[in-house]
Amino acid sequence: MNRGGPGDSGLAMRHAPGAANSGKQSIFYGWVIVAVATAAMFASGPAQASVLSVFVDPIARELGWSRTLISGGVSVGTVLAAAAVIPTGPLLDRYGTRIIIPAAGALLGLAAIGMSLVTTPLSFYILMALIRFTGIGVLMMASTVAAANWFILKRGRATAFTIVGMAAGIGVAPPVAQFIIQVYDWRTAWTVFGMAIWLLVVLPGVILLRHRPEDMGLYPDGAMSADGSGDEERPEGREEPEWRFREVARTRALWLLLPAVLVSGVTAGGVTFHQVPFLTGHGMAPLSAAGIVSLYALFVAAGSLLSGLAADRVPVRFGLVACLVAGSVAIVALLVAQPVTIFLYSLLYGVSVGGRQTLEPVMWANYYGRSSLGTIRGVAWPVQIVGFATGPVIAGMAYDLVGDYLWVFGVFAASSLVSALLVLMAKPPVKVSAAPV
Repeated sequence: MNRGGPGDSGLAMRHAPGAANSGKQSIFYGWVIVAVATAAMFASGPAQASVLSVFVDPIARELGWSRTLISGGVSVGTVLAAAAVIPTGPLLDRYGTRIIIPAAGALLGLAAIGMSLVTTPLSFYILMALIRFTGIGVLMMASTVAAANWFILKRGRATAFTIVGMAAGIGVAPPVAQFIIQVYDWRTAWTVFGMAIWLLVVLPGVILLRHRPEDMGLYPDGAMSADGSGDEERPEGREEPEWRFREVARTRALWLLLPAVLVSGVTAGGVTFHQVPFLTGHGMAPLSAAGIVSLYALFVAAGSLLSGLAADRVPVRFGLVACLVAGSVAIVALLVAQPVTIFLYSLLYGVSVGGRQTLEPVMWANYYGRSSLGTIRGVAWPVQIVGFATGPVIAGMAYDLVGDYLWVFGVFAASSLVSALLVLMAKPPVKVSAAPV
């Protein structure tokens, strides 16, 4: 049964089984899904650590809170978000992105508006946990799942567009928040963010999202048949694998990839959270250091697009290995702390992070198919979130102990190479069919 609803058939007619081949053809509806997912990723900006940092000083001044108290809310919220995302994965498989993404957007918008009313640490911690859970937890996970569900051959580039949306959100939200804070106050900024999230996520999600192309009588990538006839062969093989999670849990690849994404999360969290203090500690002006962060965000978007295109042509694990190695080289360049090497760090690490954020969800989908993708991401994404939360604490403790970031950043560079080795060893699993009776 076609559950696409009114207006869907015109966009997808070219790809529906038995559709007429005459007349002007429209785009595949999967790209509409990607557009909605990209908007959702953009709307997750207020939940990102780099955006939340804009609110630290205004909140501290008005409420008289310490930075430790405010930062603790972010850290606690991140850990709680990781735990809460785990049961969300199976719900995503069962109920689909059309329900989960708008619901998460509605909660995120409500929490943002609620943040404008905060007066106590308890309310701040509760709302921050909800913001981190719905923003970096559900929306980011569900948006990449939405793209992966509609594409196989072009899954890399489809996922890349969603990551570009996240990078754009990180780039746009801080200056917007800063402007509103200067003209009005930080409470108004949260109210504006909440209303914008509802507009960008809830309405488009309810109206346009569909879970999988099969729900509309279509096939992934807009193919004319279930096996993708007429399209080029994808790197991991032509036939899409279909795994149940209990089968996934018995594969060697899963137990190599989980520690790999944990370690890469620790490294990314530690380096990106402390990059500005590192640079200012080496004599760079705060405004210049902030400029390096903006440049880094630009390269994140570029890395996402490049890796997305590459993922459609070469085995995804090789691209992920290259990103992790590039990240290691970038950290070493940062430690040299010269103008040329700092720019090289911004370039390489931005491309590395953008590539990893694109290729990791593509890898899970390519390895294990779409049937249990939400459940798989519901396990893998919290592992990475824990890494994001742990990295800044490790780097901060190391700095407090020895007075600089040299050795801990060196450990992060080596850890990135360890992640690369684990990914390289994680070959695509082969599902053995039961012998015929």
